Amino acid sequence: MTDNNNEKNDAIKVLYEMWRHENNIVNQKIAIYFAIQAILIISLSSSPIPTAVAGLIVSLIWFFSIGRTIVYRIYWLERITKLLEDTGGIKLLPIIKEEKKMKKTKEKHIYRMQWFGKVPSKYVLLGTPFIGLILWLVILVIKWC
Repeated sequence: MTDNNNEKNDAIKVLYEMWRHENNIVNQKIAIYFAIQAILIISLSSSPIPTAVAGLIVSLIWFFSIGRTIVYRIYWLERITKLLEDTGGIKLLPIIKEEKKMKKTKEKHIYRMQWFGKVPSKYVLLGTPFIGLILWLVILVIKWC
């Protein structure tokens, strides 16, 4: 029984590292997306239609790319949660402890900022390229007509 729990604990650690790795990938992707968008916005005045088409394509690609990464994050987290439940709820994830502290705290500056955490990151991460996609589409229609 102990060997089985040790194996599950090791699996939880590996899955947690995979989940953390996916978080880094998402952060890198969104930073690169913003950099590319900045370059496209700068070049918008010199060639509006090709730039708008490029912005549309880049936003579409980034939307699906970030979406795929979010699916992996959800998968790792579900696997970790299942293993935690199977092992009797062993708390290996420091995030769980920090989240509980945040919910219990009465410090004013932290308490006021808790609403930031209520918006799931998947909506922010997917919403950014989706809004970019819509904006580039609007720019393309305006410049085309």
